[in-house]
Amino acid sequence: MIRLFDTSRLRVDEASLNTPEAELNALYADVLKILIPSVVEHLPTHFHDITSTAAAIRWFERMTSESRLLIIRLKSTEEVIGFAFIYSDNLDAHIGYLFGEFCWGLGYAKELLSGLIKWCREDAHWSRLIGGVDIANVRSSNLLIGLGFVSLPGAKGTTQFYVYKLD
Repeated sequence: MIRLFDTSRLRVDEASLNTPEAELNALYADVLKILIPSVVEHLPTHFHDITSTAAAIRWFERMTSESRLLIIRLKSTEEVIGFAFIYSDNLDAHIGYLFGEFCWGLGYAKELLSGLIKWCREDAHWSRLIGGVDIANVRSSNLLIGLGFVSLPGAKGTTQFYVYKLD
């Protein structure tokens, strides 16, 4: 794990396959705890049906090979409460995030994204953050807009994209 940034309540680390086996096994259990049907309802199909350790391992390996997988923990207890993802192409960083249902409505998403924006401005080389949100997920859309993301014209299927200019 590589520490990326902290917020007042959260610690955000980047995962890798080089993580010690004991930590990986704990992360696989966290994947199973967090990626339940209500959490992944509006996410791509590769987030669905993660109901076994083998499926959690496959999901983890896919996410770490396709993107930067961020592990979101509560600083107070070290409990994993969510995941974020960064896929970069040149100067754009495509981001996504999810939290365990047990954390919804507590302000963690806003805190995470505010910390991510600050970290990107200080330590990353991207000029824009781009997030896609299922049009049914009004709370996430409102959160992005409230943080300064701007809606891009037209949705792709059921996904609306938002952009945040870092420079």
